[in-house]
Amino acid sequence: MGPFSALTCLLSGGINTLMNGKLRNLSVVLALVPLLCTYAATDTVLLLHTNDIHDHLRPGLDELGGVPYIVGYVRGVRAERPDVILVDAGDVVNKGDMLPSITRGEAIYTALRRARYDVLAPGNHCFRYGLDQLSMNAALTGGEMLCANGVMQDGSGFPFRAARIIDVDGAKVGVIGFALPSLVPPGGKCKILDLDRTAEVLAAKAAEIDAEAHLVVAVGHANSRTCTQLARKVPAIDVFVSGHSHEILHEPIVLDDVNTLIVQAGSNARFVGRLELTIDLETEAVLSHRGLLVELKHSTSPIDGATAKWIRQTESEKCPQSQAVIGQTGSNITTLQLSKLYARALRQKAGADIGICHRQRVMGGFTAGRQIDGNAVYASYQGDGREVVLVSLKGADVSRYLDAAKKGANTPTWDGFTARVDYDKPAGQRVTESSLDPERDYVVILPAEQINTLTGKLQINIPKQSITLCDYTTVDALSEYNEAITAGSGKVLPIE
Repeated sequence: MGPFSALTCLLSGGINTLMNGKLRNLSVVLALVPLLCTYAATDTVLLLHTNDIHDHLRPGLDELGGVPYIVGYVRGVRAERPDVILVDAGDVVNKGDMLPSITRGEAIYTALRRARYDVLAPGNHCFRYGLDQLSMNAALTGGEMLCANGVMQDGSGFPFRAARIIDVDGAKVGVIGFALPSLVPPGGKCKILDLDRTAEVLAAKAAEIDAEAHLVVAVGHANSRTCTQLARKVPAIDVFVSGHSHEILHEPIVLDDVNTLIVQAGSNARFVGRLELTIDLETEAVLSHRGLLVELKHSTSPIDGATAKWIRQTESEKCPQSQAVIGQTGSNITTLQLSKLYARALRQKAGADIGICHRQRVMGGFTAGRQIDGNAVYASYQGDGREVVLVSLKGADVSRYLDAAKKGANTPTWDGFTARVDYDKPAGQRVTESSLDPERDYVVILPAEQINTLTGKLQINIPKQSITLCDYTTVDALSEYNEAITAGSGKVLPIE
């Protein structure tokens, strides 16, 4: 029963009391009218939100997340409440499973249709396959992609609307979408406005829809810091659903100076954000809010079995290699340890002296006792950096390469020699121990993207004709490595 229906019943009861001659109760009824009118002028909205799903279509190997669990949770909530709106703040694709990658995003957008998204905003990775493909993918969800700050280079109309108003069980919710400010998507067909111009178009759209909407929500692929800047430039926006930075915000960021809330739900389909709002329909103010993240643990979260079955069937049709078992882990393998395994697998595959991998491209590790299938290996290495090359380098140049790296995710891992590198030391002094012969020529296999570091930043003279692009990838090398170990009845173990 909605608030207005409740008011009608209560007032009708008061009138019946009066008509029955029970005048002693009239004062009670009249006293309740102002309170009931105040109640009647409020409504609730339950805003569910995701961001940075990054092709994590399958249920997660670590018993956490995956699109079937998003669908299962959202369907359960929708069955209980009519006041639900579901939005996504971008980066649905890239960095994940094989099926969505080989279908250029079509598979994961099709799967998301089962959750009935109302609005999506484009992330920087969403433009990976081009604007035309993005338009087709967005249509597969059954929702609407919105982007207020995108412009075409030729001056023609951008393919996505800026905003829309959605009736959420009687409450009018105005939603504005936006992409990462200053982004230049690949292909050169469009660009995204900078922060100041983005603020201007958001302000214009907020003013346009505010006359009809009770609540204004901006769904955008920008981190909480950027959304804070935009909120202070556009105070008419009540809620920012953010993304891009993979922030796990268990509670909303509250900007008291502009009465704005900012939310974000981590990444990789591990969470669904839940923001409950009570709105004054007369003043259009948010009277109360409660925000949290629902962690999609497989042990406690509902799974949509039909979605999981559809994924397996579609994999069997389009990429059966994703389901082929190629190994089994003997213990937990961390991201760093997996990066070292990649370096060894590359060296062995190429028959090279040295194998080098970069942790930045390695997307997580493996859990002990788990079977490793083709998809697990594919998803463990970011696609943009899978190409590898063979090159001849002096031992001194390899040391310079290690020394020039940065501490953290960009730190390389290697196989074929021993070295100790201290990235807390000044540049030029970081390689403190090494078994490399400075004057020896080594055959090195490494990610193709690192050639620019060698020839540009380090100015190492490497003739182009001496660089050999391999006809296999990092993923191929690790798959072969795992298969060889399993064939010998062994289990894949970490390299310390």
